[in-house]
Amino acid sequence: MPTWTIDTQIEYPLITEVVPAPDGRHLAFCIREPLQTDDRSEFLTHLFLAECSSGTIIQLTYGDQSDHTPRWSPDGQYLAFISTRGPQAELRVMQAAGGESWLLASRPGSDISAPAWSRDGSRIAFLAPAQTDAEHERNRRARNDAYSWGQQDRCAQIAVVPFRIAPRPLPVPQPVTNTSFHVIGFDWLSDGSGFAFTATTSPNQDQWPDTWLATIQLTSSEPTRLATIAAWGANPKVSPDGNWIACVTSDGPPRWACAARIALFPVSGEPARVLAVTPDHQPELLGWSPDGSCVYVSEIEGVGARMLAVPADGSAPQPLDGPAMFDAAGLGQGGHLAVAGEDFDRPNALHLIDLTGGPHQLVATLAMPAGWPATPLPRAEVLQWNSADGMAIEGIVTYPLGYQEGQAYPLVVIVHGGPTGVYQRIYLGNPGGYGPICGLAEQGYATLRANPRGSSGYGRAFRFANERDWGGGDFRDIMAGVDTLVARGLADPQRLAIMGWSYGGFMASWAITQTNRFAAACIGAPVTDPISFNGTADIPSFIPDYFGAEYWADLEAYRSQSPLLHVSNVQTPALIQHGEADIRVPLSQGRQLYEALRRRGIPTELVVYPRQGHLFSEPRLIIDSRRRVLEWLERYLA
Repeated sequence: MPTWTIDTQIEYPLITEVVPAPDGRHLAFCIREPLQTDDRSEFLTHLFLAECSSGTIIQLTYGDQSDHTPRWSPDGQYLAFISTRGPQAELRVMQAAGGESWLLASRPGSDISAPAWSRDGSRIAFLAPAQTDAEHERNRRARNDAYSWGQQDRCAQIAVVPFRIAPRPLPVPQPVTNTSFHVIGFDWLSDGSGFAFTATTSPNQDQWPDTWLATIQLTSSEPTRLATIAAWGANPKVSPDGNWIACVTSDGPPRWACAARIALFPVSGEPARVLAVTPDHQPELLGWSPDGSCVYVSEIEGVGARMLAVPADGSAPQPLDGPAMFDAAGLGQGGHLAVAGEDFDRPNALHLIDLTGGPHQLVATLAMPAGWPATPLPRAEVLQWNSADGMAIEGIVTYPLGYQEGQAYPLVVIVHGGPTGVYQRIYLGNPGGYGPICGLAEQGYATLRANPRGSSGYGRAFRFANERDWGGGDFRDIMAGVDTLVARGLADPQRLAIMGWSYGGFMASWAITQTNRFAAACIGAPVTDPISFNGTADIPSFIPDYFGAEYWADLEAYRSQSPLLHVSNVQTPALIQHGEADIRVPLSQGRQLYEALRRRGIPTELVVYPRQGHLFSEPRLIIDSRRRVLEWLERYLA
């Protein structure tokens, strides 16, 4: 009987957030676990506390609703967090030592997010969409609710509420920004007089190149714009002395492939100081050192990740010691840095980073749930090979359980999304990702997870190397990896399969139009026709940015890189899976491929998942999608 089933792996206790206390003695963190009952299938998160010196872990919140986004008060006595205990997500507070929490703020008709304490601990700010007015509600009930496309989403605003212990009645949140723009991220100014924030004209995901940085006073309704930063999801961080705002900004014209660096913007509005580039040109800003001499960032590094201290004087970034791979990172108000680290054979664990450059500290490793497999994990290793044009490519090979040297095995090639995604050294028992790695290994499959050109973690030039070339060099990168494993004797050339989600779904769709070497394909949320994708996705600028033109200006680029227009070549049986509510890659993309294959007589199946967007959120439907993959591969690779 298989032991590494997706039903088992879905129980994996995933650390989603970690935040050090101001004194660095404790870590607040969140664990995600599934809830599956007769009428519910969802993931819940709850708050936990770890003592750094002993590794002792206590659970702070319980129940069948989620609690997440913990934020320490400046004195370390309280934790603010977001809870879904009411009809909408609400702001709650509890003593850090534990005990009953209390409601501090709720917004009927809109969710609260991103809580942030003022530096004196007297107030908490948060983001929430503007509340609907009575006229809007009357029109909705009367079914008189037509809207203009692209203007139906409400803009997020900054609001402030005073901190009180178990207040009765609840304090009324005071809005700071107005509804003429959408706030992405914010930080308190050091004196508590207002905020630094980033914003765009609307919540539309395609608007990110218009992102700007500004400040606003609590006593003013109009912001002072400092710069256009054109950076996706940028969160500004105000320096300890209050004079500077650190923020990620595009390095050159904004591109979906992303080239960014950190800039320091004077609060006074003077020209910015651009800091040294980081190795991957894609830093994620965590915050400032207590003395203001540097900012800390995390960044992808090939199949791993790294922490860097980026000096404020513009000198070269300095690496910090940490685990080879981490998924969550948090910088505390006292300057302490913590991450949730993992590796192929080690589940996620809490680590404290030494900001003086010393070795990192393992704080605690989480216990696995009851029934977690006691059988060995498969063997995994990082593989390097050269593509057809000599470009160095990297990926991760996982061997079948019970692998025997010299024996050839069926090989499943798994392509990541993005295309700026990357496969990394995550724990093999982690249920994330389209391919159930341990389940595949247990059923006798080898897997290759390739990071072809266009992936993150290998520098700016590598990430931009697939421009106007989807399905060209990147496809040859993947096939060169397959040939490498065939030549080594690991992969059976007669039993090859390919699978992928999103851009990986594009690549799996494209691959079966270019070669008949694959005996099976599993295709998730694929981009199959770039022209119709442009007109239906929530990011219509994405493909034109990569292809270098709109389709009406360069039709041949779209024709030459469209799997749908090469579908007459396909001989490979294909399973297609898609979320019904996907607006990133709409269901019509999967349906077009399915209908074309069906009409050509190619064995195919389209499985549609209700309520699911581009990434699935319900445990049972995740289990179903992975189970169908294993069944499809067994049918055509046996």
